[in-house]
Amino acid sequence: MQKLPVDLKGSGYLIFLSMLLASNQIAIKVGNQGFDPVFMAAGRSLIGLLALLVWMYFRNLLVFPLKTNFIPGFFLGFFFAMEFWCLFRSLDYTSVARASIIFYSMPVWLALIAHFVLPNERLNLNRILGFRSFRKIFFGRYSCFASRILVGFDRFNSSHINVGK
Repeated sequence: MQKLPVDLKGSGYLIFLSMLLASNQIAIKVGNQGFDPVFMAAGRSLIGLLALLVWMYFRNLLVFPLKTNFIPGFFLGFFFAMEFWCLFRSLDYTSVARASIIFYSMPVWLALIAHFVLPNERLNLNRILGFRSFRKIFFGRYSCFASRILVGFDRFNSSHINVGK
């Protein structure tokens, strides 16, 4: 397969998708000011469920094609809901930038845990090189967690946005 440079249309799609993903957590942070995070997460999930049910109806798909899928599906749904509950709650206590870094670094933590827990998921050279880059971002000299610029930015944000209960 030949690698081609990203054209203007592809760049536009990437920028739009990045803005869409970033606006998600900003909307959550603003919404948390007026509503409880659990209410916001439940409302978002219900809207998504309705959209999914409409799509399934028009595609003539069953919600539970096999009765054996109910219990695993219930547990997966529970853990997915807990993930978003934690995300919504975390935005009451930190900035969107920090929550996004932690939220989108989950594959790194999963790879580390899988190395010790799952027998066929060992860290190889490619995975280790990726982890070294991640470590520099989190704990390096210009780490976002040690940066005085971001600490000052958080103070500025918290003084202008009341996020306390």
